[in-house]
Amino acid sequence: MANGKEVIGGPVMVGQTTLPMSMAVRAGDFVFLSGMLAMDEAGDFDFSGDIAEQTRLTLEAVERLLVQAGCTRDDVVKSVVYLKDRGDFGAFNAAYGAFFDTAPPVRTAICTDFVVEGVRVEIDVTAYVPGQDA
Repeated sequence: MANGKEVIGGPVMVGQTTLPMSMAVRAGDFVFLSGMLAMDEAGDFDFSGDIAEQTRLTLEAVERLLVQAGCTRDDVVKSVVYLKDRGDFGAFNAAYGAFFDTAPPVRTAICTDFVVEGVRVEIDVTAYVPGQDA
């Protein structure tokens, strides 16, 4: 772990372009995930669904990356949620609550526009996993 941090999940690719960011970074006992979007198990983006479906797919992508980092959704201590439309908050909250159904993390929710067309939700999380330093 160089400089006390470990990059997890490989480079972030959009098409053939590598973005100057990491999918996730472990620093000490914390794991920080970049903002995640709706994607299937193969890692392909899928923005065709409504807010509930995009939230579900986004949180499943979060969970897959957490597993790569050696932690679970139960280790998440904070999330930041970006919504395209404040009218989606109720349906988003229902899907989010089904995912974090026990001891949910603290959360900030922000309404914003997105660079990528069709995105309705983006979620980044911070997990705490004591004693996992490499």
